[in-house]
Amino acid sequence: MSLQQASGLFPNPNGTWSQPADHSYAILVLQRSLGGACIDTDQDGVCDSDDNCVNTSNANQADADGDGVGDACDNCKNTSNPGQEDLNNNKIGDACEGKCDVDKDGDIDKVDTSMISKARGKKVPPLDQAYDANGDGVVSPADVKACIPLCTLPNCAVPVNPVP
Repeated sequence: MSLQQASGLFPNPNGTWSQPADHSYAILVLQRSLGGACIDTDQDGVCDSDDNCVNTSNANQADADGDGVGDACDNCKNTSNPGQEDLNNNKIGDACEGKCDVDKDGDIDKVDTSMISKARGKKVPPLDQAYDANGDGVVSPADVKACIPLCTLPNCAVPVNPVP
């Protein structure tokens, strides 16, 4: 940075003036002075320009649904929702709204996960799509597992001995 003039210009070291050459030289000097640094807002070791969850630390950049939003900040982890739309602001993405809320009371809790567990092996349809969180057409423990992270109330546990 010691080569920068009071005017802010970085003179070309060979003494000739050429705007493209001087600009290129300035960029080179600046890049070297920063040591290739980047902005990392969440300090997870991934530059914001490459981070799929800029404000929440997620060094592994996991993205289970492949929507480009990291699992650590995805409001719909098992269903693609790249814009993170959430019209009712309940922290459940619109793309997966309705999934897991089997009793249709507006939240996902242990009542819902218990009902899903009890329906294992049944097909969707005729069961409501809320039972089939992973969208494979059959209710299974994988659907319960997909619903647990979406729980909106504390103590969202699956019963130890669910009725088949």
